[in-house]
Amino acid sequence: MDISKIVELQKEFDENHGWSHNSSSISEKIDFISKDIIGLVGEIGEFSNLIKKLNLINNRFSEEELNEKFTEFHPDLQEELVDAFIYLIRISSHLNMDISKEYLRKYNINKGRFRKYENK
Repeated sequence: MDISKIVELQKEFDENHGWSHNSSSISEKIDFISKDIIGLVGEIGEFSNLIKKLNLINNRFSEEELNEKFTEFHPDLQEELVDAFIYLIRISSHLNMDISKEYLRKYNINKGRFRKYENK
């Protein structure tokens, strides 16, 4: 699914729950962004905590046992990462930004900036 469709789905979901992205009040936009940043940091924290747990067991298990543990954590890692992605979509919507367009703009900047590190 195209990212712009995902953004529209999220906007529709948020509108249906009273979390408007269309407020003309800057104060309300800042309030929504503040709450979403807290949510984003929380989700990244949950993702990080899972990685921390995997790091703690990294040196205590064989590669096979570690693979088993990683497989066990994998669904939770995916869920926390998607939760963070949702908050990023919401924040971009509050800013009335086209996240696809802005990604491509930044991609091109980074492409030039990091060209010297490319494997040739």
